[in-house]
Amino acid sequence: GYEERGLGVTLSVGSPSDEEGLSLSVSPRWGGPKAASGALWEEHLGGLGPAVDGPWSLDARGRYALRLPNGRLLAWSGGFSRSGGGWGLTIGGGLELAAVRD
Repeated sequence: GYEERGLGVTLSVGSPSDEEGLSLSVSPRWGGPKAASGALWEEHLGGLGPAVDGPWSLDARGRYALRLPNGRLLAWSGGFSRSGGGWGLTIGGGLELAAVRD
């Protein structure tokens, strides 16, 4: 028969994703495949090449957001992922288009 096991934990501290301030998260995982959210950035897509995951992975993400005088939110973010098959780094930023209404 087929059997699958895994364990994942996420530790998050800081402000919610729609608020200003600093937020950090760390997600170690053992067993089972990683989330498919990074599949577009992989060199080999599912079934087209060798598997890039090992029996473990670690994702770490950080974000800092600043409320601008007009009420919009300016945010910078970054992430690092590591598994038995390699590593990845992401850096991003954004500006909320609509001002927040109280």
